Amino acid sequence: MKQLVLPLKTWGKKRKGAGRPPTGAKAGVSHLKRARFPERHPVHVTLRTLPAAGYLRGDRRYRAIVEALREAKERHGLRVIHYSVQGNHLHLLVEAGGAQSLARGVRSAGALGTAGAGP
Repeated sequence: MKQLVLPLKTWGKKRKGAGRPPTGAKAGVSHLKRARFPERHPVHVTLRTLPAAGYLRGDRRYRAIVEALREAKERHGLRVIHYSVQGNHLHLLVEAGGAQSLARGVRSAGALGTAGAGP
């Protein structure tokens, strides 16, 4: 009996030339400093999670996220105007006293939002 050849798939892995080609002179994300913004100017922030974090809209994880946003306000003065919890990321409209306050508050909200939010 002769063994048949099983065709293997040739897509779905890392390979040279794969992916969307960069466009424009400066493709990708700029690593320049962000422009200064007024204290009362709302900023849109997107926080993405790792796949291991699971579904964020589950009751326990959602409550942990709301508590993390509350703590970010108390600790760093981050004013959350509006938030939207999606399955694997958050959208926040926030105001902060400055760039440092914004960075600390968002970092705090991101770290606290995933801590203790087990399955």
